[in-house]
Amino acid sequence: MPEFSGSFISRLLCRRYMHSLVRHFNRLPLNHDEFLNLNEIQTLPVQLQKIDVTVGDELRTDALPPPPDPEHTMGVWRVPMISPRIVVLGDRGSGKRIMLRYMAVMIASDLVSHELYNRWVLFRGHAPVSDFLPIYANLWDFAAQSEPLAKYLAKTCAQHGLPWADRVLRRKLDKGECFLLLNGLESVPDDRRDWVTGQIAQLSREYGRRNQFIVTSELGGYRHELDGFTTLQLLGLSDDGVKQFI
Repeated sequence: MPEFSGSFISRLLCRRYMHSLVRHFNRLPLNHDEFLNLNEIQTLPVQLQKIDVTVGDELRTDALPPPPDPEHTMGVWRVPMISPRIVVLGDRGSGKRIMLRYMAVMIASDLVSHELYNRWVLFRGHAPVSDFLPIYANLWDFAAQSEPLAKYLAKTCAQHGLPWADRVLRRKLDKGECFLLLNGLESVPDDRRDWVTGQIAQLSREYGRRNQFIVTSELGGYRHELDGFTTLQLLGLSDDGVKQFI
């Protein structure tokens, strides 16, 4: 295993991974014969609002706040400015998975403005970085195995062509250059849920102040197991809403 250091070598090692990630996630099926490329959407037409959830309490959908005025909501790219640790809740089909895939593709395609990058890193209180590494994982797949979350995420990166994935991922985490996009907490079986949330909590305690963690789950039944995570509600995404931004 060769020694590597510096942003240039890091970019070189991550390039094939980024290209593979874009190819894998870019095409979004809208119906049986129609697709769109996520990196052709300049702004994903979704809005989010912050909601309060008490630790350990199960979220009741009938107790949610009413839909807010547009001035009290935020777009996708405002989310990293709210907190480095986020849970996004939404109804089934509201666009949670699409949102994470969109963020992964846009970051991997280098289509997020450098101004926005710099705002993120200034918010975290450290020097600007040249590259962020988006890492997407389905939590039901993670729950079906027994390796720690960092090891599982490194294997996910390796499947998309990232060489020396364990070492590269640790280096990126240490430098605060990772976007960890973890989808589908509601799909984790009950007998594995404590272990999965414990793994997320442990990794976020270790690396969460500088890296971005975004976990998605359905609204109904969410119990706010992830202490220290800010909770946002996704207000919905429709196929027509996506089409108008192509």
